[in-house]
Formats: sequence, C-alpha cells, structure tokens
Amino acid sequence: MSNARDLADLGKSAEAIDVDASAPADSLNLDASGKVGIGTDSPNGKTEIASSATGNVLALQLSNSAGAGSDSVTLRFRNSTSSTSASGGSEITGLRDTSNNGGSLLLKTASSIGTMTERMRIDSSGNVGIGTSSPTQELEVAGTIRSSLSAADYSIGATTSGGGGFFIEPDDYTAANPTWEIRTYANEPLAFQMGNSERMRIDSAGRVTMPYQPAFVANWNGFSIPSLVPSSAWTNVQVNRGNHFSTSTGRFVAPVGGVYVFFGGFLRNNTNDVLRGDFLVNGTNMGGNGSAQYRTSEGYSGYNLPATHTGMFQLSANDYVEYYVDGSGSVYGPTDDTYNIFGGYLLG
Repeated sequence: MSNARDLADLGKSAEAIDVDASAPADSLNLDASGKVGIGTDSPNGKTEIASSATGNVLALQLSNSAGAGSDSVTLRFRNSTSSTSASGGSEITGLRDTSNNGGSLLLKTASSIGTMTERMRIDSSGNVGIGTSSPTQELEVAGTIRSSLSAADYSIGATTSGGGGFFIEPDDYTAANPTWEIRTYANEPLAFQMGNSERMRIDSAGRVTMPYQPAFVANWNGFSIPSLVPSSAWTNVQVNRGNHFSTSTGRFVAPVGGVYVFFGGFLRNNTNDVLRGDFLVNGTNMGGNGSAQYRTSEGYSGYNLPATHTGMFQLSANDYVEYYVDGSGSVYGPTDDTYNIFGGYLLG
C-alpha cells in the first residue's frame, strides 16, 4: 500500500488493522496461495516472519496485559477439525509467577482422551522439571529415565570443573547383556554413602574399606574349664566395630544375616593338659561337625602349647556366637591377656 489504509474503510466499525504509510516495503504480504509474509513477499509457510537485522531479533511476542500472578499466554498446536478441541495437539505456555515478576515455561501435550497435560516445566530459577511442576534441582524427573546407546558414549556421566569424572557405561555397546561398569575418569576414589555417612570406599589402588562392617577382637585371661569364657575373664576388647560383641555375655550378636568368619586361640596352663576350643552358635557346639574344634596335643611335655582355629558360619540376624573351652586342665594367662583371643567379622 502506498498510502495509509484502515480496515474501517472495508466496513469495520473500528481500526482492526492500521498500516502506516511509512512502513517498509513488504512489511505485510498475503500472496495468491494464502500465505502471509511479514518482512518477506515470498513466505515459505502459512506464515513467515523474516528480518535482515543483525543481532538478536524479537520476531514474535505473545502478550497478556492482565499482568497478575498465575496469568499466562499460550501458543497452541492443534490437529483436529474442532477449533476448541485439544486432541492431537500440544501447547507452549508462558506463566507468570504468583509472588514476583518471574516467569515459567510450560510444555504440554494432549493425552489419549484429548486433555492437555503439562509434561515439562522450566521455572523462573532455571530448574527443569519433567513429570513435576515444582522442580527443586537443575533437573528433576518424576518417573523413569532410560538412556539408549548406539555408539561408544557414556550412559550417565558427571564431571567436575577440575577434570574429574564419574561414569556408568557398558563394556560392550552392541551386546544384548553387557557388563555394566561404574568407574571414575582417572584415579579418583569412589565412595558410597547412606544419608551423609560413608559406608564403603574404593581407593585409587582398588582397596576396599567398609567402616561399618561388623568386626571384633577380644582377649581374655585364663580360667578353669570346662566353661564358656566367663565375663570376669574378658580383659581387653581391641576392636568392636558396631558394638556387636559384649563382654558381659561373651557373645557376638549378628546384626545382619550373612557369612561370618570367627577365630579363637588359647595357651594351655599345665603339661599334658588336654584342651579343646569350640565355637557355639545359639548355644550349639559347632565342633561336632569337625569344622570349628581345636584340640591341643596330648602327651606334649611343655606347658606353653598354643591352639588356634577358625570357623565360618552362615548366620541369620540376631544369631549369637560364643567361645567355649573344655577338656582337662586350665587355660594359661592369669596376668597377661595377650595369650588368649576370640574374634570375628562379617565376610559378606
């Protein structure tokens, strides 16, 4: 148009469209096929907005002048014969925060029954939520995440600004049942925590430490047999991780089911004493199966013959293990508790 022209001239009661006489050429074009071009006279789609300006160009702005909290403006994509139906469609919504001038971006899709449902949100702080409308982290997903790999890449990875990294990946990217590997980028240690407490660590040399793994070592003085080691004989507890061993009862109580290893040792007091050391599980002598009994040699002329042995048992939680010595004679160690020992640990 070479002159200003209002749609009021075409029968409208108000100026619905006003084209200024000073507007650049091809500011608004409607071609013969019904395509609308803004800034172009040859639009490629139903509508095309074009600019030749340098830098960032604001090409389209959708506004809601209400300006109140929770007000929004939406761009809808519809695939339906009904002008009001959401079937087969999706939406992008700009939402104003209720308490400030911040805004969130919502992505919605139509469900199978044609209801528009929010699927993803970027809130005013930049947090992204998938399946949640209130993400508390940079990315929060309420649901299952699946990563499909077709090339040598990391399934899950995290890196630090200093160059460290942690990755989970398969050993064979083409195998149906690969071995999954958890690794660090270089020689960083790998620690496992529950809450804020470390439960296990693999250091850079591959050594595994478990600071809460049940273990104990206790010493005891000599006593007359046959008997369990009495409470009065326990003189020193060197290790008692988790406090599962009690000197008042002489029992180790298993905190969890698993395979446990126990060891015991003592020194006989007199020549030709015949002594046997046994582990008792829940009061039952386990030496009957030959796996946890040690018998000092009969007829040996010296007094200081030591006996040591080891037993391995499958225990349930709250099972208890005691140390028992029987035979004829007594155990040495009236003043020095280093001769006699009872200990154990959880193997796994």
